[in-house]
Amino acid sequence: MNELKRLLNRKILLVFMAFIIINVFLYTYQQTRGTGLKELRNSTDQEEQLEYIKHYSDDIRQIQINAQQLMTFSKYGDLLNTLGVNEYNKESTLIKVDKDSFTYNNILKTAKDFGRVSDVSLYPVNCKATENFVKYYYTFYFSMLMMVFIIYELSGERDNEMWGIVHAAGGGRQGLALRRFLIIVVSGVAITAGLYITTFAASLFLYGGTESLNAPVQSIPAFSRFSLPMSQIEFVLYNYVYSTFAIIVLSVVLWAVFVVNRKRNHALIITGIFAGLEVFMYFKIPVHSVYAILRKINLVRLMKVNEIISTYANHGRGTFVISESAIMLITLIVLLCTAGVIAFAGTVLMRPQQHKSLLAGIAGRISEGYQHVLGKMPVFMKELHKLLITSRGITVIAVLLIVVLYFVSYGKMTFSDNAMERDKIYLEKGGADYSQITEMIQERKDDYIGAVQLADEASVKYENGEISMEDFSEINSAVLVYSSRYSAVREFQEKCDYLDILKEDTGIAGYMMSERGYEEIFGDYGKVREIVILIALLVSVVLIVSENIGIETSTGTKYIVEAASGKHMIKVKRIAASAVLCMVLFVIVYGIDMWCMYRYYGMPYLDAPLMSLMFMRDSGFYLTIGTFIIIRLLIRLVIMIVVFAFTYILCSRFTGVRGRIASICIIIGAIVFCIIYGNMGL
Repeated sequence: MNELKRLLNRKILLVFMAFIIINVFLYTYQQTRGTGLKELRNSTDQEEQLEYIKHYSDDIRQIQINAQQLMTFSKYGDLLNTLGVNEYNKESTLIKVDKDSFTYNNILKTAKDFGRVSDVSLYPVNCKATENFVKYYYTFYFSMLMMVFIIYELSGERDNEMWGIVHAAGGGRQGLALRRFLIIVVSGVAITAGLYITTFAASLFLYGGTESLNAPVQSIPAFSRFSLPMSQIEFVLYNYVYSTFAIIVLSVVLWAVFVVNRKRNHALIITGIFAGLEVFMYFKIPVHSVYAILRKINLVRLMKVNEIISTYANHGRGTFVISESAIMLITLIVLLCTAGVIAFAGTVLMRPQQHKSLLAGIAGRISEGYQHVLGKMPVFMKELHKLLITSRGITVIAVLLIVVLYFVSYGKMTFSDNAMERDKIYLEKGGADYSQITEMIQERKDDYIGAVQLADEASVKYENGEISMEDFSEINSAVLVYSSRYSAVREFQEKCDYLDILKEDTGIAGYMMSERGYEEIFGDYGKVREIVILIALLVSVVLIVSENIGIETSTGTKYIVEAASGKHMIKVKRIAASAVLCMVLFVIVYGIDMWCMYRYYGMPYLDAPLMSLMFMRDSGFYLTIGTFIIIRLLIRLVIMIVVFAFTYILCSRFTGVRGRIASICIIIGAIVFCIIYGNMGL
């Protein structure tokens, strides 16, 4: 299929790979924030799980009993509250059940549905991998973003003057519509599979538990109201099928939007506005608002497939009762049929404009003027234009900035009031001369010791009857107060002890300073953030440079340049433009990172010795904190330049499929290097 071959280009493949990488790291980052792998795997509360398993069978049995009692006999009004039935004869104490009510039929349906899992036998297993996988929704979002790329590429004839030729194909338009529908289906299946498999594999790697995949999914407490008898792995497959179908349906809807719009950029803008409104309504409309229906019938809600199919909820009226998952399925089928008809009809019947509209004419003149101005620009500026616009580097940069902003803001730590108060003391009384802090520690220590001595004396006096019980209690209360005050400065005491040892062992006069902020900036707690940002930057560099070179080859520009005089200077300016763009990206990315870190945590005492920080005691770096930060940034700059050089050399040497393979190999190599490098603490 020519359409499919057209889609399987370097850009689509690299973007898909980038999405997989970002998604896996995002999932890993959310799960492991400040937690080691061993600690993560042992985080299951076995007592809580055993308690849940103990009561599960009783809960299911109670659902059956409630339904049976409702259908046969009920005598006591107390039972009504349990069943949610309020209509009864208070004089006779006999229940008058309305068999046409939703309450009655909902209870019977619930009992019937949960009868399917009444024989399920639960036992303690490691279910953390599946549990956390189904709670993670970004896999669905990344799948939809990828489908947006696919559909945007499918609609290319709307903007490249090929629409008239496509429309003139006569009977071939029906075949074109069918082929594009099949491409959307195949793409949805493949893209969702790639993202879901890698995410679930990452979850299994983090939490383990492959031996537990055949255990009932009800072993997970969050699935206590899941009424289908499935194992964990069966539910993962069930979730994948449901999610894939939802993604295909939404993609067909998106395809219909692109079909009915004459410009694909207009369709993209409309889609963005609609998605923004849906997100706004979902998160801003209160649950109990009169407009809550707009929150329930919502694109964001529809995307939370995991949540809908893993819980049990019925809706309806009177004798009509239907599950929420069934409502979702029917909604998806209706959307598929409606959008499919619109997309097919639009593809077959919609004609390209014979005459340009006024706006199109104005846009065309602006474009002509822009091209005229661009033609007079220096080669360097033309190369920048090609990198950003022609190669769509601006899209890659936009995604890069979103990733950076998300990881920087998502990982923001909040500290307790006591911790913030201590940090304030560090700033006011700490630094190179921290005699005020040592005096404070000694003062509170003396107060505590003095209070203990008074309490000992008071104990003897109380036994001798010299003081009353009230006086004795008051003195003991003072001990607790002074003990609490002394405990509040224990952190400072530990820091003082460390600085004394540091001075004795290395001769370095360390600073009295807080470590909380710097642990987030370049310590273990910020390691995942730093790795992800570096990977995102390097992947962006590879995508921009490789796509730029690939366009030169595919359009034949490469051969024109090779035949032109001054080709060496053109190549130099091309490399210079690419290098400048990468440098600007580096400054922007790490400028955002450093600014946010400074705003969140501050960067006090940059002139302090690096070993003033206890978590850097074994670093062996005899330099200041500020110098260390600069060196780290310079190392990352060198890494980016090396990746840039490798990408440029290999992609210039290899073209076509080999060029794509080279780009992919560079990306994989960069990721592996970043992971290893990130664990080195630099």
